[in-house]
Amino acid sequence: MDSRRTYEWSEREDAVLGTMADVAVGELLGTSEAMVRVRRRALGIPPSKEPLDPTPVVPHLGKTHDTALAKRFSLSKGTVMKWRRARGIPPYRGVDWDAWDCLLGTEFDQVIAERIGVTAAAVLLRRKARGIPPKRWSTKPDPKRR
Repeated sequence: MDSRRTYEWSEREDAVLGTMADVAVGELLGTSEAMVRVRRRALGIPPSKEPLDPTPVVPHLGKTHDTALAKRFSLSKGTVMKWRRARGIPPYRGVDWDAWDCLLGTEFDQVIAERIGVTAAAVLLRRKARGIPPKRWSTKPDPKRR
């Protein structure tokens, strides 16, 4: 039995192919860029020549992963990479944890995550990798509350 999913393309969906970027067609139709590209190529339809405006993306280049930017702005990862490289911007390499390790365990993971701009799960993983216990709610009575 073949476990691959099949997708039946309608004439209306086929008509959209090549009119805009594959990633945008994928979002419009609720499927992946790859599925759109495969179908468009199978039908011999050339890719859209619609010019893309990098202006809204440029301030974010190198500050987050190319894949995340591509998804956020409905672009291909290759387009984002091309724009970043053309401007001589190095790829995003993640958080400089050495500057933030001193906070681990001193504050709740979510609070640290919000300060750094990462997920609480990323902070949790870093804290655990360093063997640092989490901050706990204080069980000592607060002398100010008497």
